Amino acid sequence: MVLQRFTARAKRIIENAVDEARRRGEPVGPLHLLLALARDETSAAARALREAGVTPEAVAGHLVEPADGTALRKEPPFDPEGKRVLERGARWAKELRHPYIGAEHVLLALLDDGAAAAADVWRALGVDVARLRERLLAQPPEPEERPGHKTQVSWVFWRSGSESRDWVVSVRLDAPTLTAVDALVRAGVAKSRSEAVFMLCRKGIEAHRELFERLAEKMASVAELEEEMRRIFAGDGGET
Repeated sequence: MVLQRFTARAKRIIENAVDEARRRGEPVGPLHLLLALARDETSAAARALREAGVTPEAVAGHLVEPADGTALRKEPPFDPEGKRVLERGARWAKELRHPYIGAEHVLLALLDDGAAAAADVWRALGVDVARLRERLLAQPPEPEERPGHKTQVSWVFWRSGSESRDWVVSVRLDAPTLTAVDALVRAGVAKSRSEAVFMLCRKGIEAHRELFERLAEKMASVAELEEEMRRIFAGDGGET
């Protein structure tokens, strides 16, 4: 299976899923991908899973524990459902206009109705699938380093018809700004002051998209340095 457009993080998750399936002597399916996602400690998708109460132990409980001698020597193939998860992940990335396929797209695919095995996990753990999906759609794409490519970050992360405004922010306004906010409400453009402020914030971001793109690239560079530092210290046990 060609993984050219998958981010480095997503590739690691897929590789871990393949290793898990090999250890169990079975093809790679949705549950192996979900288990690898749940075990990941770096992606926003994995954090969303943990906050939804999905743990590696809970996912592993839905897999049959392998008997001795069942591990495969060769890399196992993907079963039809496992292939469909990666294909749906690619479609999610295309629909969201992201130039890469990341861990969040794989998780979005696992939340789709077609992933029957994953659906059993969601039901068993009482996961609110719709809410988890909305959270993934609302968060900005994570900066990713892809081999041979410059780090790319897209700020087109609003999906039409699926806005999820779960974050509450208190803000003080000066008189001219409040006047403008109230004008939007009186004109019927916004239903409330809160919605008017949200609209103005969004318009400001869209008007300065290039600036935010440059800022995101700088932030990605800092994140890469932090990740390199963590690997260095993890490699020597944290000793100095």
